[in-house]
Amino acid sequence: AYAGKENPNGKRFEGIIRFVTPVYKDDKKVGYVSLALDHEHIMQFTDTVNPTGKNPLQDIADASVGNYAFMWDYEGKNISHPRDHSIVGYNPETGKQTMPWLSLDVAKKYYASNKEINEFLEDYPTFEEQSLKKKPNMKQLIEDGNVNIDCRYLNFAPQCQGWMQVTKNGGYGSFIIYWSDIWKLSTAAAIPYYTGKYANSKRGFGFVTITANVNEFHAAANKTKDNIDVILNTQTKSMHESLEKNRSEIEKFIMQMLNELTVSTGIMIVLVIIIALWMSNYISKKIENILLGTKKFANNEFDYRLKVNSKDEIGQLESSFNEMANKIEALVKKQNDLNASLEQKVKEEIDKQRKQEQLLIQQSKLAAMGEMIGNIAHQWRQPLNALGLVMQNIQFAYSVGDLDDEFMQKSIKKTNTLTANMSKTIDD
Repeated sequence: AYAGKENPNGKRFEGIIRFVTPVYKDDKKVGYVSLALDHEHIMQFTDTVNPTGKNPLQDIADASVGNYAFMWDYEGKNISHPRDHSIVGYNPETGKQTMPWLSLDVAKKYYASNKEINEFLEDYPTFEEQSLKKKPNMKQLIEDGNVNIDCRYLNFAPQCQGWMQVTKNGGYGSFIIYWSDIWKLSTAAAIPYYTGKYANSKRGFGFVTITANVNEFHAAANKTKDNIDVILNTQTKSMHESLEKNRSEIEKFIMQMLNELTVSTGIMIVLVIIIALWMSNYISKKIENILLGTKKFANNEFDYRLKVNSKDEIGQLESSFNEMANKIEALVKKQNDLNASLEQKVKEEIDKQRKQEQLLIQQSKLAAMGEMIGNIAHQWRQPLNALGLVMQNIQFAYSVGDLDDEFMQKSIKKTNTLTANMSKTIDD
């Protein structure tokens, strides 16, 4: 088969594309109109520079170098290719699609099925795990050369699935793939078509793909890079030569710089040491003053204050110390005043408590004496009544003339007994 520069004298692909539409009259279909288009006109869109011109210029493609364009229908069947044997065809006797080039795994399943190829592919999944790891069915290439490309079953060519994904929504895009021992930049773009069975497909009539050999695609850039490298090498060599010529002067200049830096460094070191000693002495004196102040405070000399002679960090620390001293002195004075006031109040309260205690003791004694007198009065009430009765008996005896010595002795004895009992009550 014809394959451009690879086989310029090969047999060219022959085919006719028919466009058929019904004809209506008064809303009644009366026939069909058919337009036959030589397939060559489709191929000119990818094989020529100006396919719609009067004299299209055709560049004989060389697919082996990876720079060519080709076309696919909306399902993924190839309809234009620099290698005519890659175009999907149909058997003129049966009208059925000829056997496409299968990957080895699909071919084995087909041979084992004993079915006609279209019957086998009718239920077989499309774009099945396409990968470069899969191998083509070389039996087709060797025995009958029937290797037309139908992307749906070309499972050893994963770029097929890539093209379908890029054009799925009517868009376009590019990717790089290693194919036929060449790194290729592959670009695909959908072909819009708004009538017939293609009207509802975002991919339209199909899509066009262009592949470019990456090395040749970047040839101009690579050439520029090589030229730049030559210029850089020349300039680098020139710079090295200039450096060699000026090396002694540079070394002399460096030594001079080193000497100057050494002297400058020595002076800087001496200055740093002097400043460090002065700062150390200054800070030490300030710290000693602060320590002296803390010792005086420890000895209760709360009126001592530091002299503030600077506004630096040490001066701020001295000011803070004096401020703290003022607060502590005020706090101590307040504490002393509070203690003095508290002592006076405690003394007054103790005197008051003592007076109340003496009053309570006196009241307790009076209460006890009153209780005792009450008890005595209670104990004496009966003897006194008895004494009164004795006195009445003596008076009555006297009035009636019965008062004699015996009666008098009995009355006196009884009176003595009663007075003895009353005296005993007081002793108790």
